[in-house]
Amino acid sequence: MATLLSSQLFLTKLRAEELENELKYLKDIKEPEIAQKIRGAREMGNLEDNSEFDLAIEQQSFIANRIREIESILANAKIIKNNSKTVKVNVGSTVIVEVEGRQDAFTIVGISEAAPLSGKISHESPVGKALMGSQIGQEVLVETEVYSTMYKIIDIKNG
Repeated sequence: MATLLSSQLFLTKLRAEELENELKYLKDIKEPEIAQKIRGAREMGNLEDNSEFDLAIEQQSFIANRIREIESILANAKIIKNNSKTVKVNVGSTVIVEVEGRQDAFTIVGISEAAPLSGKISHESPVGKALMGSQIGQEVLVETEVYSTMYKIIDIKNG
């Protein structure tokens, strides 16, 4: 099962909505804005020494690449739909653990959403892998190249 998960791109519903909004903004606002800049720069004449034209073309390329990237992500991603009755840790779960006498909370997300400083860890990270499939009360061993420690599952929130 881990092999299947690691080849799949997961997104939370919120992240998918953020990407859809960014895509709409890029297509509806930024693309026409850049097209106008390019038209204006062309009207100035000589394009060889026209830094405004060069900058606009560079911005157009960046925007086109970002649009393609977002479209690809949205087309290939699996949107996480957690069942709140599920009792096992899965992508999209928020897990409260006890480790070395303190409690921590993590939300398990797809690799593209991981933000460890915000408590969002990838299902492919050492902690994420160890927590996947675990249940409340279970202790799991988290091993990395640097440390090895036990995490006790205190609570799991899905959905």
